[in-house]
Amino acid sequence: MPAEDHKTSYSPGDLYDLLSSSPETRFHAGYLFLRYLLRARPTAALKLAAASQSSDDQEALAAITWDVAVACLALSVKFHRDVLFPLDVIYVDEFMDLAPHEMDFDDLETAQRDVLEAVTYRVGSATPGAFMEELWNALPTLRKLVKFDGGWDAVQEEAWVILNDALQQPEVLRYPPSLMTGGAVIEGILEVLKRRYKTTGVDGRGKPVGKRDVRSLRKVAVKCSRGVRMDIQDVLQIANEDLLACQKWLGLTTD
Repeated sequence: MPAEDHKTSYSPGDLYDLLSSSPETRFHAGYLFLRYLLRARPTAALKLAAASQSSDDQEALAAITWDVAVACLALSVKFHRDVLFPLDVIYVDEFMDLAPHEMDFDDLETAQRDVLEAVTYRVGSATPGAFMEELWNALPTLRKLVKFDGGWDAVQEEAWVILNDALQQPEVLRYPPSLMTGGAVIEGILEVLKRRYKTTGVDGRGKPVGKRDVRSLRKVAVKCSRGVRMDIQDVLQIANEDLLACQKWLGLTTD
């Protein structure tokens, strides 16, 4: 903890600001929480509390669940946020205030240890953000396709919306992050290209766009991005049938 006279950019609500601007931190926290639920072995006491109709037992179970959820968020923030000089930190009180029950520092530390043990200390593994960065660096075809101002940023924004929505689906852990990221990025590309072609009136090859209805624009976007789609599958080692199945599960149109 920095000294009181140490200059820092900390201000109340800093955690809110971070979560509002970092979809990767939100996704990672949610995904870590789901991994914990899958891997953790509930104790006999927890199993009894889950099956009990007692309000006290239910409140205890809810408190433990909240402790784990806050711990997952804290671990995600630590993973994605620089906490070195100039000590632009998020204070522990901001995390503990999220829980609806009274949560102290020891509760948070214990919950973080439980999560780390459950996931065998593999917190980072491979996150969608890492895959997106890999795709951008590895594929000149992708960089050329969305080289217009704000193109890649818009693609990532669309992809993160899809990925964070996917966390609410019970089958999310059936699909590896690389597969979900590939499907989300491809859909993001199509959405961004549709808007681009509608605005400019020309496609990525410089040819005039005739019809500008949603279906026609998507068809043109699919055609212009077909090579990039194949490159994404190649880099992420995604089979076409797996990609189609994942896109269908994500509720995306398969082309």
